[in-house]
Amino acid sequence: EIGISDRREAELAKNGLMPLVHRKNTDMAAFIGAQSLHKPAEYDDPDATANANLAARLPYLFSTCRFAHYLKCMVRDKIGSFKSRDAMERWLKDWILQYVDANPETSSEATKARRPLAAADVVIEDVEGNPGYYTSKFFLRPHYQLEGLTVSLRLVSKLPSEKQ
Repeated sequence: EIGISDRREAELAKNGLMPLVHRKNTDMAAFIGAQSLHKPAEYDDPDATANANLAARLPYLFSTCRFAHYLKCMVRDKIGSFKSRDAMERWLKDWILQYVDANPETSSEATKARRPLAAADVVIEDVEGNPGYYTSKFFLRPHYQLEGLTVSLRLVSKLPSEKQ
């Protein structure tokens, strides 16, 4: 066991590692950062670079992946019950919009915890040349527990359907 300085912790976090750091003046240790090993792109626009950095952080990746996983499971469980692509898209949008807070500026912390998204959208498209499959695009913008910046996350997935 060795103590890791704040400077060394920042260096490790910048490279995608999460050291277990002793919390000063306590008998506890914690993981401070939550970077992934993905190196985000750097842009001319500082806001775009900050957005890319946040999108590479594990809490945002986990929340996006959890929503996407649940959406895919719901579609899997309802294979054949949608009459059209539009019906599937409408149903998924109605579901995801339950988690969007329409007024995050005035909402309580409890409301923000129940509705962790500032915006969301689902787009379902036919896969050309591959009947029976759709491409889904999930657009999620979380607002709860963000670090003062806006991060938008997009996930593209393939969904089965019951087409003849």
